[in-house]
Amino acid sequence: MGLICIMAAPLSLVIPPWRRDRKRIALKRISGLWSKRKETALRIEEIARLWRADMQTVEKEIERSHFENMEVKRFCETHIDGRTYFNGAAGEVARKLLRLLDKEGDCPSVVGTEGDPEASLEKTTFGVLAKVPLYEHTIHVAEEMIKENATGPSVAKSTIAALAHDIGKLPRYRKSGYSLGDHPLFSVTALETIPQFKKLSYAKEILQAVRDHHGRPRDSFSQALREADQRARRRELAEHAKAYKEENGVAATASSVSALEKTYSTPAQADKPVKDEPKKPGEVELPWFSPERFLEKLKPRVNRMEGGRWVAFSMSDGYVYIQAKTMWEAVKALGKEINDGLIAMAAADENLRRDILLTIVQRLRGYGAIADDLIKEGYFGGEFVVRMRDGKVLKGFYTPFRAEAFTETVSELESIKEGRIRDIVDVSPKYE
Repeated sequence: MGLICIMAAPLSLVIPPWRRDRKRIALKRISGLWSKRKETALRIEEIARLWRADMQTVEKEIERSHFENMEVKRFCETHIDGRTYFNGAAGEVARKLLRLLDKEGDCPSVVGTEGDPEASLEKTTFGVLAKVPLYEHTIHVAEEMIKENATGPSVAKSTIAALAHDIGKLPRYRKSGYSLGDHPLFSVTALETIPQFKKLSYAKEILQAVRDHHGRPRDSFSQALREADQRARRRELAEHAKAYKEENGVAATASSVSALEKTYSTPAQADKPVKDEPKKPGEVELPWFSPERFLEKLKPRVNRMEGGRWVAFSMSDGYVYIQAKTMWEAVKALGKEINDGLIAMAAADENLRRDILLTIVQRLRGYGAIADDLIKEGYFGGEFVVRMRDGKVLKGFYTPFRAEAFTETVSELESIKEGRIRDIVDVSPKYE
């Protein structure tokens, strides 16, 4: 074991000439080790940590200089550099993901490849999100995850999962077979190619969350990532809507801004067990909604066949049944007319769509248009059993209306029935 013998006087640390260009350490930095004794022997390992710490600092400074994208660099300096839980493998994995985003992350943050979860986004919404670069969306998701896991070991796990969740959208992965779609699977593959990733004790949890962030989460961590992704998207759509209104001289109402902020700032319930059933809808603010205009959008589709199917039909007992999808199409039509950002956000968020539909049904209840006796309070529709003349039984989710919301007489609606709609003989709630 190497020893350095230091006398009280003269105070000097002899370094051979051929080693002097490697590292110099001021004696005052180690004087505390012998200040209480006239003479002492210092083990090399006792002072080695001093130059190791200096070298680590230099390496971190070099690491920072590698980032050309200022947003990526800012994120790394704010959330990664110098953080306890990013020492070792976690830091290497996080920086590797950031380097990938720094180099190729200026690509669109959504992809429309057939088979991909985002391919079904409404055209306008897809166009807006396509203008958000991947590196920016990824940082938004990471920031949302960090908000929920601000302290403790889970910070590293949450951050890495967020940085990796859409990494499969990078051009390098799309060129190597992305035509098959399903970017979460490419993100998982990309993660597994990072050597240090497998050393993480929580690697499997991250892979599961990344794989499920567009599907049905199987655990609370996967659910947290999914909700962080959705909040980030709502944030991006809200910023676009606000910018649009400012550019076109249209001021956003206080209630609309409040609704948008409330929508994307709700904390994820990552500490609660994930349930198979979606959360119960809640009401949002829709200051522009008009029951009369909404019913006008629905009326032309009642008792009409569309592509061999019906989307809304009446019965002689005075009820009209309208599919939830048809309800939403009417909402989108109205939202497009007044360019409401909340409606655009809902295209990428099933829970928000449910909230909006519930709000509208509640407004229609007050207007007297809803058949209150057929659906429970707090719901925008229910499952119904439709029996045909030939004995066939069909099941569907409908919102029940009162016929007088569309016409003065029930017979007027009955007279315009088309095709198989005439063969419907009975409709009843699926559950009593």
